[in-house]
Amino acid sequence: MSDRFEGLKKIPEQAAGEFLAATGGALDDAEGIALNRIVGDVLADLDARGNLTDQIRLLARSLPKREAVWWACLAGRDLQPEGAEWATLKVAEAWVFKPGHEARQRCFDVVNDSDPDEESDLCARAAYFAEPEEEEVWVQPGFTPMMAELMNIKSMLAVPPEAAELWARHLIDRGLDIARGGNGTLPAPELPAPEPEGIDDIEDDEDDEDDGSGPETEPATPDQTPQNV
Repeated sequence: MSDRFEGLKKIPEQAAGEFLAATGGALDDAEGIALNRIVGDVLADLDARGNLTDQIRLLARSLPKREAVWWACLAGRDLQPEGAEWATLKVAEAWVFKPGHEARQRCFDVVNDSDPDEESDLCARAAYFAEPEEEEVWVQPGFTPMMAELMNIKSMLAVPPEAAELWARHLIDRGLDIARGGNGTLPAPELPAPEPEGIDDIEDDEDDEDDGSGPETEPATPDQTPQNV
């Protein structure tokens, strides 16, 4: 096994399947993978298959909740526009540095008042769900890991398709660094430039343009118009 998946001291040495079961998660491609081994071994098997999303899922569900929230916050930073300061990201990071009732409540309040364009709301939700009160029995153990997983998937999908694999490996390396006790702030890889549009694609687009001849079918009459769409 590559040493890339060794030294994950923040993750208890218990079976990967136990983490998944405890958080209500399951791998999409677990056939032939023994989940009764430690997380690092299972991550290595998933990596050998090129299965990136399951690696993200397993890391999110095996990291301690505070570390998982921080991993989510790093993904939130990826999405935050330059010069912006998303309130949901700010309060989530504040909770990471100083967890507690007040920081948790602040996450709840800010999420409810946040701008819908803020894509880091999942970070604040992850922090809020990480410290449920005793009476909040509806908060499930898998809520925080799911938010951390989704934030990293959002970051992966935000890059051009040709760069998604490279960026996903970077996201996983962040999680691994956090699992070793680091802060996850690794240098970002240089992403490949988007492929230029070919002349054939341009010609196809021109062929698809409206030639001014109008629709081939007759316009719908009022009786033909779909209702309640």
